[in-house]
Amino acid sequence: MPAAEAPGTEANVIDLDERRLLISHRQGDRLAFEQLVHRFGNLVYRLILRFGIPESDREDLYQEIFLKIHHARYEYQQDRPVRPWLVSIALNTLRNVARDKERRKSLKERFLHTQPHIQEEDSVDSSRRQQWLSRQISALPDLQRDALLLMTQTELTGRQVADVLDVPENTVKTLVRRAKLALAKAWQESQSS
Repeated sequence: MPAAEAPGTEANVIDLDERRLLISHRQGDRLAFEQLVHRFGNLVYRLILRFGIPESDREDLYQEIFLKIHHARYEYQQDRPVRPWLVSIALNTLRNVARDKERRKSLKERFLHTQPHIQEEDSVDSSRRQQWLSRQISALPDLQRDALLLMTQTELTGRQVADVLDVPENTVKTLVRRAKLALAKAWQESQSS
């Protein structure tokens, strides 16, 4: 048994606590759901950011994801870790948003017409880099984008990411490597133009 999965490790304790929270929520404990939102809120928000969702839509999408998690609580299989299950729901929701051409077009138009706020020069540069990175990540092929985001923005293992994406673990590594190479190439091209 790998060290990360040995009985009594911190990862197993956290996973058991997450399972307990979700099971308590299924049994009607409202506080348990609040604790799940608190525990996974940053993770979900990071995924939303990296999918390039404009600021004006982030809060609605955040709430939509947690509403879906709430509605899917009875579909959760108690013998499985919570984090990959929850990330799958978030990822599927984000994929649906990305595939919705009308919404994507609307988001792009709003993004292009947004006036930048007056900020200090360093903040403006940082904000522009973040926006550039979000656009580049959004433009990656779906599997590359998803593998990269799940490996860098969640605490999922390579095996768990493979399960979420329904691909072999080695494919996850390849997808992440290709995504990083594509981003590096795009960065180099943006600097030379």
